[in-house]
Amino acid sequence: MNFKFLVDRITDVQAVEATLWSDTLRLAGTTDCVGIYIDPVSNEETKAIIDFKTSRKLKDESWITNY
Repeated sequence: MNFKFLVDRITDVQAVEATLWSDTLRLAGTTDCVGIYIDPVSNEETKAIIDFKTSRKLKDESWITNY
């Protein structure tokens, strides 16, 4: 419920659990959502790649070097 007001600002969902990659950056991964996000301050629509982080505890930096 803490971020429901942000999720409600996602419109026009174009993909869920989408695999994305960049040959240029040599990166790949799976994102939770691709869609349009309405900024709560400016009220402007922006194309967005959305990845929800729901862990309740902090990660040691050595655990996340591959992110």
